[in-house]
Amino acid sequence: MSDREQVLAAWRELGRPGARLVQQYLRRQGRTLKEGQIADILKEETSHQVFGKVWPSPGYIVAPGKNSTWQMDILDNTSRDPAINQNYRYAVIVVDVWSRMVVAYPIRVKTPQQSVEALLAARRVLGGLPKVVETDAGAEFKGVFEIFCRSRDILLVTRDVDHRNGLAVVDSAIARLRRAIGKAQIENDESGWVQPLQNAATALNKRPQRQLFGNSPNEVVRDNEAQWVQDIHAGRQMMYQTGMIRRMQDKLRSAGKFRPAIGYDKRTKPSSNPAYSAKIHTVRAVDGTMVKDEQGDLYRIWLVQPVVGGRNIQYFPKGARPGNEDKNEQLRSKLSLFAEALEAHLKRFRYAIGTKEAGAWLNGLPGWRQDGVPVMQLLELFPEQFEVLGRPGDTRVRAR
Repeated sequence: MSDREQVLAAWRELGRPGARLVQQYLRRQGRTLKEGQIADILKEETSHQVFGKVWPSPGYIVAPGKNSTWQMDILDNTSRDPAINQNYRYAVIVVDVWSRMVVAYPIRVKTPQQSVEALLAARRVLGGLPKVVETDAGAEFKGVFEIFCRSRDILLVTRDVDHRNGLAVVDSAIARLRRAIGKAQIENDESGWVQPLQNAATALNKRPQRQLFGNSPNEVVRDNEAQWVQDIHAGRQMMYQTGMIRRMQDKLRSAGKFRPAIGYDKRTKPSSNPAYSAKIHTVRAVDGTMVKDEQGDLYRIWLVQPVVGGRNIQYFPKGARPGNEDKNEQLRSKLSLFAEALEAHLKRFRYAIGTKEAGAWLNGLPGWRQDGVPVMQLLELFPEQFEVLGRPGDTRVRAR
């Protein structure tokens, strides 16, 4: 096969990702092609991305081992004609957090029984049931599904409505599946989504992932050496998370009082800043990630603000503060055109350029200086579009 044929074959097999992932996949098969060469080949294809880029989740979402934690959510395709999709309207998406293995199970109606069947289908793929299942508060994860989990000693954790990144792993998988389905439909001129969904899930499980040290979910599940590396990696991330939680606990205990955050759905007006109740609660006990007040009510520690002498203590890690996601979303919306322009500019080069050079180029665009955002902040807001290389004082950037 020619280079072009191999690149396109790998690109389709992986669910039509970017040039960098195709390069990593081919490198593992003994093919050494430059990312620029691959990008040039892919640019000639006519199918385009029809969904927005994946929104990154702050912090770490890890599990100690295979089948220790699964995340489940619903992919809603009710807008598609069910008559040409075997009357399927939804799909239950299951992701093993440790290996990032994705299982897609199409369903015709959203019921707890269908969620149980999806769980059993994932068991056949992953070789067992999980110890913990994380879901949202949907009715399809109640009733029979709760009973089934209890009967199998599975801890069912319902995502907090205010914790917008609580199911970030499965939400990210759903976004990638939607993009892969859209590209396949454009390329093959078809309107059905059920078979493209299964193809997309298979492709995701073949993709190398940074979270897995360049391995794919398939490799992590089957290769002992890859599993050992992933165990070490997950352990280090869990140590970091534990340290962060303990620092939060210490702040709350020393303060003795706190204000709870006001939920997004309960605010009187939209705000990009954290919003807290005026009522001050007394800390009765702090246990794990929960704090109990004098009335016995429980609150998550990242959704409260410690208070000492009427003064708030700012200690939340980046991304954990309520309202931080709103602010970043507003910035992304405001700067998206500049990001697209810079990405197109960088793709003209086959190498990374200095961030100062990139900033100088941005300064020539109308409106950029008025926004007052440093170039590094722009790059951090769009991690799926830009890769930053080098060390402090000598950083370079290239388009992914």
